[in-house]
Amino acid sequence: MLQERRNKIVELLQKDGIVKVSELIKLFDVSVETVRRDLEYLEEHGVLSRVYGGAVPAQPRATEPPIPPGRSSILKRRRP
Repeated sequence: MLQERRNKIVELLQKDGIVKVSELIKLFDVSVETVRRDLEYLEEHGVLSRVYGGAVPAQPRATEPPIPPGRSSILKRRRP
């Protein structure tokens, strides 16, 4: 039941792009604490990001592009 509920949350998130705590409570007939625990678990596993009142799909973390070869020496010279 637990894993089925979490799978359904992920499915709804992919379909709708957002899930709301209030809707999940009604859909699964569970408490607000249960829904919040599920969302917290899914957030910890990189599936979603919690927002006020619900959750949205997790966004990949932005990383800085690597410095192209030869540019690092230019950057070193610029620093005082």
